[in-house]
Amino acid sequence: MPKVYKYSLGFPGPWSYTQSAWIPAGGQVLSVGMQGHELMLWALVDTLQPQLERSFLITGTGVDLPALSGGLGLFVGTLDHEGPDDRLYIWHVFELIDAAGSSATFTTASPAKEA
Repeated sequence: MPKVYKYSLGFPGPWSYTQSAWIPAGGQVLSVGMQGHELMLWALVDTLQPQLERSFLITGTGVDLPALSGGLGLFVGTLDHEGPDDRLYIWHVFELIDAAGSSATFTTASPAKEA
């Protein structure tokens, strides 16, 4: 029976990072948003299906994105987050997809420090 489940993508930051979530096979990503200070992803899943590791790139606006052979993958959503410094940060989430169309893990380079 289908259910909506949520999965943590951690506390947003640094400026660009990857995060994995174990989601049942065939799970449909619905949205992303903040819950407290944690970035969450909601998906429509069948909990009887086997769990698959799916990888996501979370990046801030204006950040150099990593060069990925399969491109950025699927756009999941954009959200805002009020940081501990009371500034508003905007985050963009992509599911990383390999050439075969499967979710894949990629390493992102550390962003350069801002002046």
